[in-house]
Amino acid sequence: MSQLNLEFRHLPAFDRKDFIVSTSNYEAVSWLDKWPNWPKNGLSFYGEPGSGKTHLIHCWKLMTNGLIIESSNLNNLSLKKIYKNSHVAIDNASKLPEEILFHVINICNEENGTIFLLDRKAPAKWNIKLQDLKSRVRSMAVIELKKPDDQLLELLFKKLFTDRQIKVNDEVVKFLLKRVERNFKDVQNLVDEIDIQSFANKKEITVPFVSTILKNMNI
Repeated sequence: MSQLNLEFRHLPAFDRKDFIVSTSNYEAVSWLDKWPNWPKNGLSFYGEPGSGKTHLIHCWKLMTNGLIIESSNLNNLSLKKIYKNSHVAIDNASKLPEEILFHVINICNEENGTIFLLDRKAPAKWNIKLQDLKSRVRSMAVIELKKPDDQLLELLFKKLFTDRQIKVNDEVVKFLLKRVERNFKDVQNLVDEIDIQSFANKKEITVPFVSTILKNMNI
């Protein structure tokens, strides 16, 4: 099955109502729901890949009509857009040049906007050299997107299968829960592989079928 076909089959749902809430991410989602009553200095969320940052940032965009910037894609056009939109979220914020990040934060503050930083690491571990930027970032409210508990993993499996329009019974989900690492990215990769193999082989998703896939993936 080609990557293109997989992309057409997998249409993730990014609405707030589709976001999975459990004890491991309750604090982060609570802050999202408080917008626009956020701290003036901004918010910084951090968590491992697949922890829900992408979904959170898209929920935030729908709520605010704000601008999402990926640090690796920032260019002059992006900077011009910032001047036109005082609500800005930056993904992988620690990888952005310090002078530019400081500039963006200042723009949002001057316009009474929102600055929303997301990263894999907590701001305290960013090794910031620019003292003014360090002060600004350290003054933000920092929220960790924690590793998933069993409740969240089960709901995540069901959501990912639903996003792909795949029907899977609870027996299969329980089987997968006992074998997958407590890591969002691993769950996403596993569901992708099950989707690919099921579609390519025209197979119903059963415990024996996913068991074979797990063995082939050395899980």
